[in-house]
Amino acid sequence: MRSNKDSYHESKLSYYWHKIVWLIVFMPGAVILWVQYMFPNNFATAIGSARRRKSRLVQFWYTITFYLLVTVFVLVIIHSIK
Repeated sequence: MRSNKDSYHESKLSYYWHKIVWLIVFMPGAVILWVQYMFPNNFATAIGSARRRKSRLVQFWYTITFYLLVTVFVLVIIHSIK
């Protein structure tokens, strides 16, 4: 029989595991949003970047776009080598 203490530690471990995976996989989007937030071009972009900074949806979109661009870049490099 499992105790509440065991299930608490497992849920805590699961929580941290999901956080670590989220950070590793979605780090490019988070970094892009952070750079936009910290170094805005003008006042209007500063306001927009402040709203987008913590948005998981925008972070997801930027990450997917980043990985697509990297994939295209790598495929172009591989194709040009052959």
